[in-house]
Amino acid sequence: MTPASQGGRLPDRATALAILAALVCAAPVFAVAWIAVTGETGDYLAHLARTRLPVYLVNSALVAAIAAGGAGLIGTVLGWLVARTEFPGRALFSWVLILPLAVPAYVAAYAWLDLSQAGGPLHAATAGLFPTVRGAWGAGLMFALVLYPYVYLLARDTFTGQSADAYNAARTLGAGPFSAFARTSLPMARPALAAGLALVMMESLADYGTVSYLGAPTLSIGLVRAWSGAGSLVDAARRNQPGLEVEVPSIDPDHLDTSIWRLITFSGLGPLDTAALLRATDPITRSASACTIIDERRELLDALGDNDR
Repeated sequence: MTPASQGGRLPDRATALAILAALVCAAPVFAVAWIAVTGETGDYLAHLARTRLPVYLVNSALVAAIAAGGAGLIGTVLGWLVARTEFPGRALFSWVLILPLAVPAYVAAYAWLDLSQAGGPLHAATAGLFPTVRGAWGAGLMFALVLYPYVYLLARDTFTGQSADAYNAARTLGAGPFSAFARTSLPMARPALAAGLALVMMESLADYGTVSYLGAPTLSIGLVRAWSGAGSLVDAARRNQPGLEVEVPSIDPDHLDTSIWRLITFSGLGPLDTAALLRATDPITRSASACTIIDERRELLDALGDNDR
């Protein structure tokens, strides 16, 4: 440590490098926040709040809760078994259980949907009793199965480093195995488990491919649609902010009208839907309404397909 840093005037070299690295990592977040704050204001988000935003929020909460609950249960149990019990192959399983992290969630979603849909092996083997993996619960399950190693690694290391005295004392006083675990080992592991669950929830909320393929539109779906569909980078940036109260920017009407006609042409909207869109005088409203009608049409077709199967 340099004399200047000892005097409290300047940070040492390691601290300066750490601050620099933190600023570099946070630069994209600052850039998105700057775009969201300084962009022009429009009424697209207000229209979205009346149509699809509640669905995005509910699906996001469901996916995150199911992913966190499943990953927390799997990771905690496996971490305890590997750290505090003896069984054949324990050394092998201690690192094999990390491998699901190498599988992208959308690849797992492709595989599980193919296995569980009508005509798939699981559907045929269970005479249709095994539910099709789709929707918010299916996406949450996929995230739980591929992201639980975040919780498992932290739980395993925490349980390994804990002293067994408290657990053994609880067992001596008459507590059962589960009760002793819940009263002694689990409370000491809560900070590590909370960190793992935070990683799982952030990964699940940031994912696009899995929720899109399984039909669970979350906020990430809305963000991509705001950017690529409505043609607004500022709108996407504002959708990415924790507070969704900020209004979104104005969009070029000519560009929106062209996008609307492309949606009508390639999505198969009927004459009644098309007439309803054209009655709207605001091009922003027309564009958002087109996306809403198409989403509802796709959900209806999926439901009809499930009933047919």
